Amino acid sequence: MKDRLFEVIKKARDGYDVGLDSLDDAMKDWLGRRGFETRDEIEELIVVSRGNLGEALHVLYCVLSVTITRIPRYQDSADWKEPVISWNNIGRYSKEQSEAVANLYYGR
Repeated sequence: MKDRLFEVIKKARDGYDVGLDSLDDAMKDWLGRRGFETRDEIEELIVVSRGNLGEALHVLYCVLSVTITRIPRYQDSADWKEPVISWNNIGRYSKEQSEAVANLYYGR
């Protein structure tokens, strides 16, 4: 699945028009399992990511690679402890951009 994801990201960076309609069912399923099931939810991800679909997928992948191991998505509120995440690990994306995508993901 990671190969398909990076293929879409590369096409977008190379200037190809990568729209929602060009995603195959596997990519739509991957997004759906992460809470982005409808066209509106995916378009919101694109807006929050401040780019095109390829950039949105890359930001989401980078944010998930940092947060998924540190923040359990479903956790009893009694056990909740705010994690300490250094958004500098994201690299090319700003702290605000990374937090916006993380908040969008965890808000679902």
